[in-house]
Amino acid sequence: MNRFLIVACFIYATQIWASPLTLVYKAKGGKHVDFLQTYKIETLPEGRKVVLEFSEKGELDRRHEVFIDLHGATQKWDFFSPKTGLKITSYRKDGEVILTGEKKGKKTEKKFKVGNKIWMQIFPTGLESFALSNEKQKEFFSIGIEGPAEMEMGEFVAKDRKTETFKDDYITAESVLLTLTFDDWKSRFWSGKSWHRKTDGRILGIHVGRDIGTWELISEK
Repeated sequence: MNRFLIVACFIYATQIWASPLTLVYKAKGGKHVDFLQTYKIETLPEGRKVVLEFSEKGELDRRHEVFIDLHGATQKWDFFSPKTGLKITSYRKDGEVILTGEKKGKKTEKKFKVGNKIWMQIFPTGLESFALSNEKQKEFFSIGIEGPAEMEMGEFVAKDRKTETFKDDYITAESVLLTLTFDDWKSRFWSGKSWHRKTDGRILGIHVGRDIGTWELISEK
């Protein structure tokens, strides 16, 4: 890759993700009204480290630790849920994602052959630059953490970019709205949305389904 492009990507990332940075999102509607999402972001020379914690009334529900490269793609992901007991360690190497999981004493080892496909484990994190670009769509994959999708790979697409005013109890800003959905027949059963601030791509809101509701940014510092 062109060295000047790498430098440009790093400058862009450090401008958007001042280190350290903490973003807090609160659930609105759905069944998780007492939930908070807290992102702790550290900028690194090769990208950024993101620690994402879901908590309910101060009690940890799940924790992700993700290393993301300068292009927004996941390179390493660790996960733990005290609620379900699920633990996952995974990383990308030579066109594969190598995963080791454990739940209730049962260990699972998997290798996903992904080639050059883009891994965005905690999407829409990673889609900030896409939201501000002229690309028509972005295809990527993520690994499930519950239900039939647990420790299975799903392929998704971000598309249908629109500009609109995002307004909630905390923030009013011009935003870019993305549609998020499966990249196969499952798109008939699930789709989500993410709103990105037009000035820097930061996620303002995330809608991930009727039952779960919408996550809204309430603090950035």
